[in-house]
Amino acid sequence: MNGKPVILYVESRYGSLNGPNHDREALAFFLANDLDCEVRVYDYMEQLKEDADHVSKLIKSGWVILTILCQERYMEDMVAKDIVAIRELSPGLPILILPCLSEARFKAAPETPDIFAYMHEDPELGKLVSTLVSAWTKPKDAFHVKTALERSVLCNQLANAYLVNNLGEGDEHMLGVPNGNDQIVLEAIRVGLVPAEFIKAEFDSTLPRRVQSFEPVEVSAYDKELASIKSMDEAARKEFRDNMLRARGMTPCEETGGVYCTGVGQGDNAWGFAIDWLTLQESITERFGEHELAKFYLLQQLRRIEAMRAKTFDPSVDAKYKCSARIVDGLILNNVNGLSVPVACMWTQGETKEHCQRIADHIIRSRRFIPVTPDGFILGAG
Repeated sequence: MNGKPVILYVESRYGSLNGPNHDREALAFFLANDLDCEVRVYDYMEQLKEDADHVSKLIKSGWVILTILCQERYMEDMVAKDIVAIRELSPGLPILILPCLSEARFKAAPETPDIFAYMHEDPELGKLVSTLVSAWTKPKDAFHVKTALERSVLCNQLANAYLVNNLGEGDEHMLGVPNGNDQIVLEAIRVGLVPAEFIKAEFDSTLPRRVQSFEPVEVSAYDKELASIKSMDEAARKEFRDNMLRARGMTPCEETGGVYCTGVGQGDNAWGFAIDWLTLQESITERFGEHELAKFYLLQQLRRIEAMRAKTFDPSVDAKYKCSARIVDGLILNNVNGLSVPVACMWTQGETKEHCQRIADHIIRSRRFIPVTPDGFILGAG
């Protein structure tokens, strides 16, 4: 729960040839990071309708400022139906259509001044959102609660936190507050007054976590395995390097230091990975044979982000090279050396120590995997 205005964004995650939709990823990043909005992304209109109860509460509470809808090719009638559905859900709120490049391309009409039509990289899109953000007034709520459900969850977690912090065995720390509502109020006051770094761990520990492909690892477990890699002796580091090769479907050759064979798909324990040291945007690929495409996918996204920031698209080779030079790619490898934390094996190509350290610090802060070099050292440590 954050205190930013909300944008509802409907566009398929798949682009041409069923690959990633770089336009969607770039625009979502631009809206969230450059224009300071919370972007709720849906793959299609039906998915938004399935979330209608939650969305309607956000709208009634005054958090939503705009709905963005991407027009599918040759689907002019479908856009009209979707606009009607959005109007029913969010009457009075502006709608932005991302038109397709075809004869059925949607065009804004003078009689509907609150419906706009811009391409992903049009400067007017950024200006429109900036205007809406400037005119938006945040609902008054210290905890940025947006819906009744979130309010119920928050109250439950505050009550749990109060019991943990104030009730000992035999209730000797009761403080004379047996009423549940009073406990919630007192804990809310404490959370508001105490610096976040002192209460974050105890408060977050009561919140459910969403399951993801690579979840953050518990701090002590992560730090333990990070330290074990840092402290490896020469023999242990050689075994670690060989095990990274095996995780990629390769068989190390003791005589030459090379490999006997290479698996086409890099094995079941490998994911393609690429990261930009400037924006720290990243790309992870998991489909068979796509390991080498992580850098390409990220490059497409970065070029679109730069075009949105510059308000013009530069198709030149020089512009492509500038973005490409910022990307470090590699593989995320699982089940290496018995480690419970995956490792991100990164291949650097002339990046400065500062750039490598920035990437390493970002990955370590995320605690999803451990950044290492092909030689088995922590990235940026050498």
